Amino acid sequence: MARRSHLHRVRGSAGPEVTGSDLGRPGPVLLETKLHVPAPSPTSVPRPHLLALLDAGAGRQLTLVKAPTGFGKTTLLAAWCASGSDDRPFAWVSLGSVDNDPLRLWTYLIEALHRVDPAVGVGSLAALRAPGVSLLDVVLPLLVNELDDLARPVVLVVDDYHMVESEECHRSVAFLVEHLPKTAQLVLSTQSNPPLPLGRLRARGQLLELQGADLRFTGDETAALLNDRLRLKLDPADLAILHHRTEGWPAGLHLAALTLKGEPNPHTRVATFSGSHQHVIDYLGTELLDAQPPQLRGFLLRTSILERLSADLCDAVTNGEGAAGVLRQLERANLFLIPLDERREWYRYHHLFADLLRHQLAATEPELIPVLHRRASAWYRQAGFPDEAIHHAIAAGDVGEVGELIARHWISYVDRWLIATVRDWLRALPGAVVRSDPVLTLVSAWIALAFHEPAEMDRWLAIAEQLPSEGPLADGTPSLEVGIASLRAISGFQGIASKLAAARRVLELQTDPASPWRPAACWALGYGLYLSGRTAEARAPSEEAVRISEDSPVITTRVRALALLGLIEDDRGQGDAAAAHERRASELVQDSGLSESPTVACSNTLLGRIRMRRGDLDGALAAHERAYALQRYPVERFHALVELLPVRLARGDHAGVEALVAEAGRLQATGTDFGVLPQRLRAATQRHDVAEHQMAEPSELLSAREVDVLRLLSGPLSQRAIGDALFISRDTVKSHTKALYRKLGVSSREEAVVLARRLGLIP
Repeated sequence: MARRSHLHRVRGSAGPEVTGSDLGRPGPVLLETKLHVPAPSPTSVPRPHLLALLDAGAGRQLTLVKAPTGFGKTTLLAAWCASGSDDRPFAWVSLGSVDNDPLRLWTYLIEALHRVDPAVGVGSLAALRAPGVSLLDVVLPLLVNELDDLARPVVLVVDDYHMVESEECHRSVAFLVEHLPKTAQLVLSTQSNPPLPLGRLRARGQLLELQGADLRFTGDETAALLNDRLRLKLDPADLAILHHRTEGWPAGLHLAALTLKGEPNPHTRVATFSGSHQHVIDYLGTELLDAQPPQLRGFLLRTSILERLSADLCDAVTNGEGAAGVLRQLERANLFLIPLDERREWYRYHHLFADLLRHQLAATEPELIPVLHRRASAWYRQAGFPDEAIHHAIAAGDVGEVGELIARHWISYVDRWLIATVRDWLRALPGAVVRSDPVLTLVSAWIALAFHEPAEMDRWLAIAEQLPSEGPLADGTPSLEVGIASLRAISGFQGIASKLAAARRVLELQTDPASPWRPAACWALGYGLYLSGRTAEARAPSEEAVRISEDSPVITTRVRALALLGLIEDDRGQGDAAAAHERRASELVQDSGLSESPTVACSNTLLGRIRMRRGDLDGALAAHERAYALQRYPVERFHALVELLPVRLARGDHAGVEALVAEAGRLQATGTDFGVLPQRLRAATQRHDVAEHQMAEPSELLSAREVDVLRLLSGPLSQRAIGDALFISRDTVKSHTKALYRKLGVSSREEAVVLARRLGLIP
């Protein structure tokens, strides 16, 4: 069945074409050109034997194309994609230095696969959008399953994988390699061995490797390049010399060709050609650059700081005009310029050539380098690419500019869960700068919260508390105190009492109902009260959180508030109201692609409660297990655990109960204040012992009248109506209810009914 593409394209007047996704939460803005297979060069030499080797990688876990700069890895893979030798569709991703964030990396990879088969990415990309979702536990298993279900095999080519340095990125790619189904071939091009399980793959025969020796040109290919493609008309002896002295190194041959072009006596020039790769670079680089007109040479050197080039960007960096014509001239001259889109608007230099240019720039005009980076940063900032703007500002050494850019953009990046990117920004700054800036200390604390590092978060908040600060911060936070209190209210790392105090402080400081800081604080206050056993008090802030979060862009707060209010209504016996809140929460979760997010796992807890009340024990167990599996933070995890335990009890899963008790012990050993949750845990475990006894003599613990009350409690009647039905007073019903709660070891009507049904006391 045909599927509508989930991609929409956005094109700015000054920037490259970018893509976004409407699957789930907004993802990182993607450079469209990084998903394009590079256009084949008219000078490319056919290499059918290498294409056949790449075809042979089908069915293996990994194909690795590894060679130093200048061996034609990208050219070979692009030719393979365009050759038609394999009828499988090709997905392509070109990586850069800004792709070290796991979310950014996998957004590109999954988007690339989605381009060639829309069935890939429907679930995995939505899960990737959800904040806090584990790549290894959730996203990648979904992706593997989507690939495994494909009717037609695909090839994923990841170019320049050596740009990836993040350990988390490498672990996630290793997971895909280990679990890659036969319906997909993964191809990585890299300059060095990546930290993947290559030895194990070799031992299994699951690794195909093409290395520098494989990519060297043969004598015939050298002749085809220099004479047939570049039309140098060299005699066989000169061809043999160049082939021998470059050792078939493709980049060396191209560099040699550039120096020979237009040479009246090429034989003399060939005779002087000698040296290793590095000598070739130095010799030919100098020859090549010195042979260019001064204006063109200056253009090449100044634009070498850019990973990607467009006319507008180059004009901004060189502080000149006419870059569009220069780029066309460079492409026509085959001066190591690679087009990145069909419209020839974006290019990059060959990596080897770029390295050469940067080396020359550093040697001749080192004082100009920070100026050029500053200009590039300003252009990217204006064009709406903060990541690239920050990258160049860091290279320029503009600490103040980096701090300002981070303050302006960190919230949107964290909201899209590009946590690693923000962390890398901070790590690029001197520690003293981060510690002295109120915004950057708060951002560091948010990063610690995202990575579930309570001690690290507390350390940064302690630093922030020592900083002088008045009024709003540069990122829009009303004050440093609001930022600190909000973090403590949301995280709950220090326990319920601290959560309550922090939430109240935020609400004291932010009295305006329209303040965007109030919804999360209202939820935190309501949740803290609820877990303190003060359910009646929890209702008002929970209702306010639901009401004022309607216009908030932070969907997770709205879901949490709805789930909390649903739990409160369920405790009050208002099943219909609880179910209505659960439906609204679930719709938000599904519409926003947050189903795998720990931040909204509370909606699963509410769903489990509702299913249990309806007698759907299997459904209740599934929902509570889901909530428990997703929760990461101590307070929420303990809560999910306490909600799950009675359901496992009802299923007779004693081993599962013991595992929960052990986990609860581990959590309590941290000394965290968990409110009334430990009491609820003790009641549930006592009920476990009571249940074991009642299985033998269930009627001994309850009187006949208590059993009558219990039977009616399982229905919709109020206590007054139960009294009328049994011809006893409401106070007597309350007395019987209290007694049977005590005897059964339960604390609510729902728990009493669930246990009584398990014991066979009521139908």
